[in-house]
Amino acid sequence: GRTNTAVFAPGREAMVLRKLLARHEGLFPRQSVLRIWREMIPAYASMQAPLPVVVYASPGNQRCWDLARDHFGSHVPMTCSDDAAAIIERVASGQDAVGVLPSPVTGDDSWWRLLCNKDRPCVVSSLPFALGSNAQVGAGDAYAIACITPDSSGDDRSLVCFSASGDDAAKMALSDAGFAGHCLASDGDAHYLAEVDGFLTPDDNRLAALDGACIIGVYAAPAGDILAEGSR
Repeated sequence: GRTNTAVFAPGREAMVLRKLLARHEGLFPRQSVLRIWREMIPAYASMQAPLPVVVYASPGNQRCWDLARDHFGSHVPMTCSDDAAAIIERVASGQDAVGVLPSPVTGDDSWWRLLCNKDRPCVVSSLPFALGSNAQVGAGDAYAIACITPDSSGDDRSLVCFSASGDDAAKMALSDAGFAGHCLASDGDAHYLAEVDGFLTPDDNRLAALDGACIIGVYAAPAGDILAEGSR
């Protein structure tokens, strides 16, 4: 049967974690504060409803698995697949509640194009949420997708897919439309993926200035480097 994602609210989670890190004082490591709460939040959610996660992993790329385990904790059941399209379908059908996919780069599998179709999951989290977590890779190395309505964390980013005739034209289109952001990837066939500032909704007037614009995700902006912040 279809999994229940009603207990999964990544925006609210990010808001709670930011507040915890901001008010933390003393010698107890900020890294441990984040680890404890990142373990507790998914565990409590799983007590209310199953939260199975399917993660992209291949013999040459295990980064998403490490990031997903770090983000969702030791309790949440995780399986892996080396087929991005299959992961999207598993989440769309409800077989899994969450999918974790590698951050797109030009020339790789353009899985993000599949999220433009109707009734597809959307990107709801960028992993890792904070540098200095257990995962030894940089911010934005993976995205979590789910079939939920994104919830605002108060400081968010959005992913927009659109068409343009080339790299320069894509950059100019974003700027002319009034977006603060940058292009992340292209599929090599005039489709571009951009990350822009803010919690974007379909009724945003700026989208009309982008050719074929489609919002494929909204997620909390990363909390930064908690180790560096804790050493100040």
